[in-house]
Amino acid sequence: MTDLRSNIFYKIVIIVTLSIYAAYLTYRLLYTINPEALIFSIVFYFAELYGLVALFLYFFQMWDFPHREVNLPEQGLRVAALIPTYNEDISVIRKTALACMNMDYPHDTYILDDGARPRVRELAHEIGCKYLERQTRIGAKAGNLNHAIQQIDADFFAIFDSDYVPYPHFLIKTLGFFKNSQVAFVQTPQHYYNIDSFTFRYSQKKQRIWNEQEVFYRLMMSGRDYWNSTFFVGTAAILRKEALESIGGVATETITEDLHTTIRLYKKGWKGIYHNEVLASGLSPMDITTYQTQKLRWAYGNISVIFYDNPILAKGLTLPQRICFFATCFGWTVGFSKAIYFISPGVLLLTGMYPIANFDMEFIIIYLTFLLTVLSGFKIASRGFGKVFRDEEYNMLNFFILMRATLRAIFRRKSEYKVTVKDAALPISLLYLIPQFFVLLTSYIGINWGLFKLYFHISQDYKGLGIASFWAFVNGFLAFSIVRGVTKPYHGRRHFRIPESLPLYVYQGNERFIGWTGNINERGVSLLSLSPLDLSRDVKLEIIIGTEVVKCEGEIVYENIRKTNKIYSYGIKLRNLTPVQENIIISHCFNVALPRLFRNFGAHISYLNNWVKMLRAKRIIKRKGQRYFIHILAIVRTEDGRERPYVTHDLSLSGALIITYESIFLNSSLYLDLILPVGKVGMQGRVVRTEELSLGKQTTYLLGIKFEDDNDISRQRLREFLKRESQRGYLEYFRVS
Repeated sequence: MTDLRSNIFYKIVIIVTLSIYAAYLTYRLLYTINPEALIFSIVFYFAELYGLVALFLYFFQMWDFPHREVNLPEQGLRVAALIPTYNEDISVIRKTALACMNMDYPHDTYILDDGARPRVRELAHEIGCKYLERQTRIGAKAGNLNHAIQQIDADFFAIFDSDYVPYPHFLIKTLGFFKNSQVAFVQTPQHYYNIDSFTFRYSQKKQRIWNEQEVFYRLMMSGRDYWNSTFFVGTAAILRKEALESIGGVATETITEDLHTTIRLYKKGWKGIYHNEVLASGLSPMDITTYQTQKLRWAYGNISVIFYDNPILAKGLTLPQRICFFATCFGWTVGFSKAIYFISPGVLLLTGMYPIANFDMEFIIIYLTFLLTVLSGFKIASRGFGKVFRDEEYNMLNFFILMRATLRAIFRRKSEYKVTVKDAALPISLLYLIPQFFVLLTSYIGINWGLFKLYFHISQDYKGLGIASFWAFVNGFLAFSIVRGVTKPYHGRRHFRIPESLPLYVYQGNERFIGWTGNINERGVSLLSLSPLDLSRDVKLEIIIGTEVVKCEGEIVYENIRKTNKIYSYGIKLRNLTPVQENIIISHCFNVALPRLFRNFGAHISYLNNWVKMLRAKRIIKRKGQRYFIHILAIVRTEDGRERPYVTHDLSLSGALIITYESIFLNSSLYLDLILPVGKVGMQGRVVRTEELSLGKQTTYLLGIKFEDDNDISRQRLREFLKRESQRGYLEYFRVS
């Protein structure tokens, strides 16, 4: 059940934060508008006023969260999975189609090909799914869906973009909500798996993954669900055919058919559900060109909805729905206020104009109180998932493209629906970064000019110029961070490999080695080994994937060696895989490896919120011992003599966690050979924890093993290894690239 006291606490924080923000703006308007720089002062005040409106709309969507119980669906529902496509890569469509066919509940899977490509038709025939094509592209994606809905005899349609791979239990987790006959759609989070995209911040050592849309899909969409205002986002959702037919199908008037369709459904009295559980993963843009093309389309389309079905004036919507959908459109116009913040310190330093009069110590104290209150309120109300610095980074990246989208929408300029390329990174064009370079340049010149004026006593305003210089430095750092992050090459692969550690055997000539994977997809693996390989010769591999063994050939394409610990890392291109073997790898990657990765590396709440929770609970949680996220090979022998290689999930001096594909009873004795660079370390262990993991159709188990060996030599060698590798070592080999 929802913690009522917790809700009251967060609501008090929201009210106090907004009250202080409003009081600050009142003070600013009455006492600090600068008549000597009136236009600059009013423009700057507008940016602050915009911030209050935006914060109110954000907090409104954080006011409360519903508690949703998953119910098993009724039997006999007619369900179809739809995959609209136009020009996406065949290998991308293949993964999605296989995953759709692998979903648990009985259904049909259709590839909806707007490109009428023979190769896509052949793919559908090869894997056994159904195929529909159109001769025209009228209405783009929305038209494609409408064409299919008219042709297919089904009551519910699960919709997935061609790069979105659903998990096997997608239908089981969503269809039960339709027992309520008023539910038109169920939306799940839009989630990405290619964590090497510049839209991610990924730390193997800290076990953290952050994406720019984290707060929106973790919190805001769930908060909107409280107001019956969540919306269909175009993928990873399931819709009722009757509801779509009641509004004439998917909306085609705008290029954001998902939001527009949702508003029409709510106007007709239908309900939407947001199930806040990741049940599908897609591809995030890999380059700035694709990213900004997508952002421009989303921003333009969402703002344009105001001119077709204005949520403020539309009949049939409740007041909370009007506020929530206005917030959706309004949020995309943030570019102008952010541009003012990013450019203002440079203007101040270069011209000497101040947007604030009476810039004295009294104002500084009032401003710092306001600023700290707003930042703390934002962090707490965001339940610790809001990252201020990361948010400002992406505001720096997006402000100009959002300004363009707003102006296009206001002046009603037509914009075509462009399919974003997601299976490869396009060449980086620095033209897309001109606004960030401009902020960087004005900040740099402004700081130097300010220091010049102080050094040569042209100005004695140490306080004003000092604060403006610091502000310009922060903006310049944000711009530099974006330029560096966007232009930095993350890897040279076209197809992302899933981070996953699987044991394998390597054969080269008459020799056999044991190793493990660092990452894998159906095209290649990163092979880690304690034995060197001959680069001039191909290898044969036996990759142990659950209860399956994939036997194939491989070509060594690169080698990395860490001589200090004699760890060898090889890039292996897989060859001669059969379609069945490819399906085994794809199924494991998306049904087991990915859910486990995001289960372990999900977003962590901030230290501030942890501190608040501990104070309210009046307790502090202490760690029992230091665990290291280190993957090493472990040959496990059970009491009945069975022997099988595994890879540790984490490791400490007192025990280890391993993932197995067979159940081992609690308190069972095991013997582990830990394969370290210095040789094998044998440890006697006992199973003290067993946990069944719901990761796809194949049952997996998390085993906690406590070491009970009294061998001082083994423990000392393990202690030295952990001490050295806690800061570097194996951790280096489990990065994405």
